[in-house]
Amino acid sequence: MTRIPLLTLALAALLAALTLPCAAQEADQCMGIITLHWPGHDLSHAQVRVFRDAQRQDLAGAFPATSPAGTVVISVPPGTYYLTAVADLDNDGKVTAGDGLGFSGVVDPATDRPASVEVKDKAFALWLPISLQMGAEGKLAPTGVTKPEAPVAAKMVALSGRVSGRGATGVTIVYAVPKSGVGPCRAALPAPDGTFTLQAPEGEYYLFAVQDVNETEKVDAGDRMAAYGYQAAQGRAFPSASFAANATGLELSLQWQLAQDGLLKAVEGGAEGPQTAPETIPAVVFGNIIGSAATTTVSAATDSRFACEVDVVSSQNGRHVIALPAGTYFLSFMADSDADGKPSPGDLLGFYGVSNLRLGHGPQPLLLTGGEIRPLDLNLCARLDENLKPVPGP
Repeated sequence: MTRIPLLTLALAALLAALTLPCAAQEADQCMGIITLHWPGHDLSHAQVRVFRDAQRQDLAGAFPATSPAGTVVISVPPGTYYLTAVADLDNDGKVTAGDGLGFSGVVDPATDRPASVEVKDKAFALWLPISLQMGAEGKLAPTGVTKPEAPVAAKMVALSGRVSGRGATGVTIVYAVPKSGVGPCRAALPAPDGTFTLQAPEGEYYLFAVQDVNETEKVDAGDRMAAYGYQAAQGRAFPSASFAANATGLELSLQWQLAQDGLLKAVEGGAEGPQTAPETIPAVVFGNIIGSAATTTVSAATDSRFACEVDVVSSQNGRHVIALPAGTYFLSFMADSDADGKPSPGDLLGFYGVSNLRLGHGPQPLLLTGGEIRPLDLNLCARLDENLKPVPGP
């Protein structure tokens, strides 16, 4: 029989009502992203309970999942905590047959003991497995979950081609948006002759282009659009294409105009094409890197400490372009002055919202809306010293 040491001692604390208010926000709160792991289960009604003691009697707060994937955001002051996860699959407010339990530090209940979590960073991330399941007779049994394997680096493909049919005014953006909704979006600004190249992980994408002809700095009615691979037989379905290898000669013709209801209509003749939803199109931020022509890495994160990084792109020749879903982000950027491919003394860096490091304020939030096209120059205002610490510069 599989032995389950110590965990039954904590069960009594879990059988109380599951829904409790989150801890009050304080000035010194730390925010954590907890990823629950129980493949094949809907974790929409899961909850993470945070205790100050190993006996799980002193409750600091209870925090609900924000998605079926089991993402939980917790907010607690710095300190030592013990985390318990409850996957209330039937959403009945109780731990009943079929529901799952997890404890920080426990992957294999037969050998692992619950472990404390030291919280000291303003932003942090943790992985927490649902390693136990309540049986029909009220007994806990191992779920058999294992720690996920490290993700394999995605194969990158180069997509290149030409945008034609551009009007006299308005910036043009080429987009590659994953059809699955998972993974980074990519964008490029065509050269004056319409040619473009962008790098993306292999996969299936919506590949399209937009010209902001009315210069409203967003994708909206009146703009021109191109949809790669569209055939009239598809009706209003927006086309997608799979790319498993480099693709050249891709033609994007700006033959459509975006109507108020999101429908594309032919610039000539008015024939109807695919349907779009401009508010779901990623926002694009583009512009110049001020202070260096070296290759610059631009990072977007959801926290000001850049612990929750969501995307990284490289700029060339002093220009940057990054595509992000609607949301609030913090941007940092670093110029590899010595071209050694790693942070080194003398490399330059900057943060959105910081024009002078001597002013003492940190990175500022950047709010982006769906379909936004934001011109934004980024100023390199600091450099790395011999200890790789940022100091005012360059």
